[in-house]
Amino acid sequence: MIAVSLISAIQCVIFLFLTKGITYFGKDTDNSKQVASAAQSPKWRWPSDMHKYSGGKSRMKDIVVILLAFMQRLTFDKKSDYPLVALCAATNSISSVLLFLIACKYFGLPIALVVYLFFIFSAWPWQNALMGFHISTAQMFFLLTVLCIQMPWYLASGAVFGLMQFSSASSRKFNVFVVAAIAYSQVRFFAFPVMNGLSGLASWIFLAAALICLTANAFIKTKGRFFKIMSLLIKSTAYSSLYCAVYILCFGLRALISSHVPFVLGFACAVLLLLLPNVKKNLASFFEYWDLASSLGHFRLYRTYFAKTGKPISDDMRGAGWIWVYRYYGRISLFTFGSSFLGVLAVMFKAFNGGNALYGLGELLLIVLLSASPVIWGEVTRGPQIGRSYYPGFYGQLLVIAYSLAKIGVSFGHPRIVVPLILVLTVHAVWNYSIFFGDLYPSRMAAAWLAKKIKALNVKQIYTYDTPYNDSLLGVVKPEDLKEVKINYIKSIDEVLSGPGEEDSAVVVPGTSSKSLVMESHEEAFTDRDFRSDPALNKLIDSRRIRDAALACFKTFGTSKNWINESEVPSYRYLILKEISDEDRWRGHAWILSVAKLRKVAC
Repeated sequence: MIAVSLISAIQCVIFLFLTKGITYFGKDTDNSKQVASAAQSPKWRWPSDMHKYSGGKSRMKDIVVILLAFMQRLTFDKKSDYPLVALCAATNSISSVLLFLIACKYFGLPIALVVYLFFIFSAWPWQNALMGFHISTAQMFFLLTVLCIQMPWYLASGAVFGLMQFSSASSRKFNVFVVAAIAYSQVRFFAFPVMNGLSGLASWIFLAAALICLTANAFIKTKGRFFKIMSLLIKSTAYSSLYCAVYILCFGLRALISSHVPFVLGFACAVLLLLLPNVKKNLASFFEYWDLASSLGHFRLYRTYFAKTGKPISDDMRGAGWIWVYRYYGRISLFTFGSSFLGVLAVMFKAFNGGNALYGLGELLLIVLLSASPVIWGEVTRGPQIGRSYYPGFYGQLLVIAYSLAKIGVSFGHPRIVVPLILVLTVHAVWNYSIFFGDLYPSRMAAAWLAKKIKALNVKQIYTYDTPYNDSLLGVVKPEDLKEVKINYIKSIDEVLSGPGEEDSAVVVPGTSSKSLVMESHEEAFTDRDFRSDPALNKLIDSRRIRDAALACFKTFGTSKNWINESEVPSYRYLILKEISDEDRWRGHAWILSVAKLRKVAC
């Protein structure tokens, strides 16, 4: 335990050191609004007052903003994205320790160690931290919920579960895991079927309530804020009633009361604290945001583009479905995804060669369905197909790995199993570190590194373009980092070549590809227009002669094969349509160009 905690802490400290000076990833991001709201925390009378300062961008992220306010005090920084990135790094490290403890209790020390190593050697959690994605904090509260259930501290687990719901819009994809943890903690009460006495009566009452609510919801209009909220409330009541009926059927009324009453009480107290003082208004806003993801996808902006290219899309287009999930998991979590698949095959093989194949396969099917529940949830609710939204599925992969190792019978004394595991974990670590340090990290730090390089080169005057392509580069550099540098906006490099060309001047060229994470909502992207308004620059880029004039070159979001999957339409065009090429990624580079070298290249 001490060694695990130490490794996680060291990893966190290294990450915090590497990301010092990180900028926002674009102008007017949700992150910047949440940072501004957290900076006003001394003015809050209630936690819900944060929404007055965030323009609605802290809905379903209340706990993140509260913790962010604390992190701002620790880092003495109330303006930049760094405290949010630091918070995600800290919750990642805490989550890795919690994951180890939970796996130890369920599967034993050897398997817990394997699962822990799969987690800390994965790039995906740290990709989320680099961007300050709120799912990093939600995962910590999810794991705390499960750990409390294991104790079993149902009151505390309910409270933490409530905090999880207010940490990220994607946290609801953890809900089925929590339900499974509660059911597993009550397995001693399993007495199917239980349909007599009070248990039977209660089961029928809940079942009737579920049917009544589902019937009523069928007659509710779906247009308008009021009707949408009412529909969500009625459906929530219906599914909760159906859940209670099934739970009583399996475990009995006593088990339901002993576990769920304190759980619901803790949940209600935590949620009420976050909704006060205007419970009705804040609850309505919560459910409105809950339903927002399925109605505000970016595909609607690209209808004209897809129609022109002969690939028309429907009005409710949101992605490619399960094929996108398969391809994305194969890119971001290749070895955990592959290992979970091999684990399923190994358990199936053992079941067929064992004495009770039907029971073994039935149990395996339940585990596979449980592990896939975040993906199923995402597909059923038609949420956006972006990486962070499907991150809870990573825990499903880890669950299958742990379960399959337990069924195979892993221990430190089985070299036939341990040696291949060490090999897989080694390759897994090398592959993920290459993704992190070769793609995710440098492209996220482009703006920060650009500012440092300009200082190092002693540049006093910059020529650049006034374009949305610059919003995620010079547009997010901290003003104090370039306070002694004069910025001139040009329309063509020819303007620089015909000028005096001082030695302390340079040209900054942002990434010029429209197929990038940060360009998804700009007109240039959904009309498929790269930045080509300067013919002189086009010649330099297309001929690759821009390298001869370069003082520095930077990877950006436009060069990345991984960040692109945080945008639903570019990810669809990349993973499904194969429309994004190496040439697009080449155009995604940012440059600092020497005026003197430009003149030589132009000649």
